Amino acid sequence: MSSRRVGFEDLGAHPRVEVTVTSGDINVLEGHSGVVVVDLDGASDAYLVEQFGDTVVVEPERGGFKRFLSTDVAVRVPAGSVVKAKTTSGDISIIPDLVELEVAVASGDVRAGVVDEARIKTASGDVSIKTVASRLDLHSASGDVRLGDMLGDVGITTASGDVTIECATGRLMLRSASGTMLVRSYQGEDIVAKSMSGDFVVGLPPKRKVDFDFQSLSGELHNRLPEGDGSPPEKTVRLRVMTVSGGVTLRGAREGRSV
Repeated sequence: MSSRRVGFEDLGAHPRVEVTVTSGDINVLEGHSGVVVVDLDGASDAYLVEQFGDTVVVEPERGGFKRFLSTDVAVRVPAGSVVKAKTTSGDISIIPDLVELEVAVASGDVRAGVVDEARIKTASGDVSIKTVASRLDLHSASGDVRLGDMLGDVGITTASGDVTIECATGRLMLRSASGTMLVRSYQGEDIVAKSMSGDFVVGLPPKRKVDFDFQSLSGELHNRLPEGDGSPPEKTVRLRVMTVSGGVTLRGAREGRSV
């Protein structure tokens, strides 16, 4: 087992980093403009670290048993970078603000801060993201999803696990086989939610007209929205909710909180 550091300079304003780890954690830390630094701890000699223009690639060499040994990778990138991270077993942590994030995890947690656009796929593990400014596509087989401020369109598909969104302003497409889907404060205009056995709870601000379509075999609807003051609505919210046995609750919005 060994450690190794590789640095690259004079990269563009938005460098791209692609990290693939057979087994181990991936930590993306904030670095300096135009500079990418890669630290490997474990079977470091079994990994290639290469530069192709403004792209830095970290991946295990083909062949040899060492590539299956646990190796942690820490990458320092400037804010505004593009990151693609993939690990079979291990956690992924993203600290700096990114313009684009793509993550694939077989087993492990994912945590990120502020991202413009994100695509997340995880088979087992929790996902936590503070802010997505433009677009989020997330697929999770098992694990909880906790999201802060979602400022653009969001598509989430989960098989098992709860989904919590603190505040959303764009279109929501939510699909869950089992688990509660909670949107504490929805400021947008269009939600489509589908669930087999989990409940769906959404908080709506005042002065909203609700265009609501609820279809369920055995789920119940609970309307806990506060009474209006008689003033005209400021926005129409379109809700399309389909469940097999899950219930739906409409309530007043709560203030969004960061993850």
